[in-house]
Amino acid sequence: MRLIALCLLFLGLAVGALRLILSHNESTSLDSSRTDSQAGATAQSLISSMPPTAAANQHGRPVYRYSVIPGGVQDPAELQRVSAQDRIVAAHFAGFDYRRARVVRLQQAREVYLSYRVRDRVFWTRKKVRLAAGEKVISDGKITARTRCANRVSETKQAAVSPEEPPSDAFDRPMEEDGGAMQFRFPSTFDSALLSRPQMPGFDPGNLIPGSAGLAPLVGWGTGIAPPSIPVGSCETPAQEKLEGQLGVF
Repeated sequence: MRLIALCLLFLGLAVGALRLILSHNESTSLDSSRTDSQAGATAQSLISSMPPTAAANQHGRPVYRYSVIPGGVQDPAELQRVSAQDRIVAAHFAGFDYRRARVVRLQQAREVYLSYRVRDRVFWTRKKVRLAAGEKVISDGKITARTRCANRVSETKQAAVSPEEPPSDAFDRPMEEDGGAMQFRFPSTFDSALLSRPQMPGFDPGNLIPGSAGLAPLVGWGTGIAPPSIPVGSCETPAQEKLEGQLGVF
């Protein structure tokens, strides 16, 4: 009887352990499914909230500097869709009549004041910019913009100007020509904090790369600081050899 009782006890324990294992696997499977579902929803959300730049690149359109809509628009419907997603575009095209809007080509060259976008602000040029004959514009009869960038044009000067206005030829250069980096002009009073700090061993401001904004050329350490120089023809001290060993210099 004692043997039968022990067998039944072990059998009960085995059944209980099996149930725990099955329950754990089911829970893990549900958690995994939920995680995958959440990840899919997150990915879909990211795709739907991607800026117009990404969509424009997918269509193979050139992206011009300082575009109100990177990649521009092809028709009034696209402009309306982007306006619904981008508050800056919506404000810039407030009052635009999408039903009456048409895309046309300029019959002759024109000189106009041009709007342009810097991050979340839209400015107007202080000087007129020349639009070439044949360029496509979108217009509702009152508001007109270039289709390639959605930058509005105006015959009259506007008040919203910037002291750091780009040169007029910058609006005609696609960003792909120089790798897609947005140009940023530092004010004339800009001074790198690195140049105003006390010099560190081996750091010489005279060796900075022009246009590097105060960063010394990298030499493999990832610090931007040149290694300490050792006089030619002199013997290294044990301390110098130890320091070089720690820094990986041989």
